[in-house]
Amino acid sequence: MAKPKSRIITVANRKGGVGKSTFTVLFASSISNQFKKKVIVLDLDVQQTVYTLWKGVSKPLFECERINVKDLNQKLNDIDGEYDYIFLDVPRITDITTQKSDPSINAIKYSDTVIVPVLGTIIDVLSTIPFYNLIKDIADLRKENNYPFKHKAFLNRSNSRKTNELAMQYLKGNGIKLMENQVNDYAIFQNVDPEIDVLETYEGKTRFKPFFDEICETFKIK
Repeated sequence: MAKPKSRIITVANRKGGVGKSTFTVLFASSISNQFKKKVIVLDLDVQQTVYTLWKGVSKPLFECERINVKDLNQKLNDIDGEYDYIFLDVPRITDITTQKSDPSINAIKYSDTVIVPVLGTIIDVLSTIPFYNLIKDIADLRKENNYPFKHKAFLNRSNSRKTNELAMQYLKGNGIKLMENQVNDYAIFQNVDPEIDVLETYEGKTRFKPFFDEICETFKIK
């Protein structure tokens, strides 16, 4: 199988409610607008959060399509090279012990980039550690087949509470690659709009750009 021409990025975590769909919209919008790239989000989640947001606006910055995860392989083959960046919004993973059959995990295996949002709470941190170990296993599998694969986590909805600092220390102590910058807990980063590049706003320029620049440098997005 030839290597994909499009970059495939997945924002994933085994736990729901960590803001993966929200961040997908936030990041896809900025990549499309800042770099003038053709971007599509494939919404594989049964909740269809991204697709619902996308179809509710008149001039979205990226394209979006809802598909069944079982049709992902064929869809990627059909659109490979048509887009610069393909985002996969996958459902949460309820049981990582069934990794060979879980459709979300199989979807991640198509990606060259995996970004893992995690909240700064004990429950979220403890849930993320075994999931991130699974991501490392997928990285080894792809490297064995000479496919590129990069992964990193970041603290989402970050605030000044002590729990956020402790969460970062614990994650790093358990071998999780963590972005130095975080996405702050501000309404503008949660109430996203597919028509708006947050980097064109004052809050985005001052509070999101350092994170955006770091993540683009880390994953060679340009």
